[in-house]
Amino acid sequence: MCSFSALSHSLPSQQRWTVAAQPTLEIPATSSNGDVQFEHAVSATRLRSGEIIVADGAAGMLRVFDGIGRPSRTVGRRGSGPGEFQYIGWMGPCGGDSIVVWDFMQRRLTFLDASVRLGRQTPSVAGVNPFTIACSASAGVIAAHAWSSPPRPDGPVFRSRAPLVLLDRSATVTRTIDTVASGEMAIIGGGAGPRPLGKYTHLAMSRAALYVATGDSAKILVFAPNGASLGAIGTDVVRTAPTAPQINRAVESAVAFGPKAIRDRLRPAMRALAPPAQLPPFSGILVDARDVLWVVLTFPGEGTTRLRALSTRGSTLAEVRVPADLTVFEIGRNYILGLHETADGEQFVRQYELRRR
Repeated sequence: MCSFSALSHSLPSQQRWTVAAQPTLEIPATSSNGDVQFEHAVSATRLRSGEIIVADGAAGMLRVFDGIGRPSRTVGRRGSGPGEFQYIGWMGPCGGDSIVVWDFMQRRLTFLDASVRLGRQTPSVAGVNPFTIACSASAGVIAAHAWSSPPRPDGPVFRSRAPLVLLDRSATVTRTIDTVASGEMAIIGGGAGPRPLGKYTHLAMSRAALYVATGDSAKILVFAPNGASLGAIGTDVVRTAPTAPQINRAVESAVAFGPKAIRDRLRPAMRALAPPAQLPPFSGILVDARDVLWVVLTFPGEGTTRLRALSTRGSTLAEVRVPADLTVFEIGRNYILGLHETADGEQFVRQYELRRR
């Protein structure tokens, strides 16, 4: 493990932070009138105005809601032309007041301003096929982890290694940092998809560092914004076997990324896969509005969400619990934003108050 002054936080250890018991804002996928407000939220971010932007993956659009959760407008649509998206894989702040949207199918970036007006759209990334994207909200540095597959997988579940790269704002690879493990994939019919509860490579960026967690251990690799290695940090995590509710939720999350027409066919094939013997250490890593690194220690299906803020040495700065399953999208100075899904599949984008004391 390492420590270095460039990444030191001014926070004393073991802060007493808490999360409110009830969400301060809730946006249902389907309104009380039966209107579809979003199909599948893959990301969400809150603007300084209090507006919430929800990236609706397969629908190929951004849904904008006002500060009390009412639908305001949509941005973009499904397609391949200017201002259009085939499949939004990720969206988030990217330097100053910019927001960047990653179109996984078209392998291109779209930038928006603080008013959610469509701006520059890049050509497709050349040379690599990014699967995971991260950007520094404060510095605007973009990192990507590519996707690759072996030509002849040895079994139904496989994993390979792929480049970790830096991109400029024209979607050009400026540096290959390393080659790290890709997420575990499973062969389903004639294709492949992420293994439910399998190891997954997560990225998160602060002004001073790129964090990479591969799921092999609780160690998190750290790189400078120019790609230089800064060593690694780690934290103590108790590994457990997955439960039936966690497996069910993971399968539903995996099939949600497929087209509606084939989800019912994907589901039994996903359920037939043998679950991993142990859960990965984290279900996600994030950098908050204060450039503090967080790890998500729980997986949907547990009924609660536990998050830990880490120092650069890996010690715990604070640990909080959200009293519900939440796929965490963003941690602000005083809020946590994410996706809650009920046992019967209803989805809600929720915002919880985060109290830092």
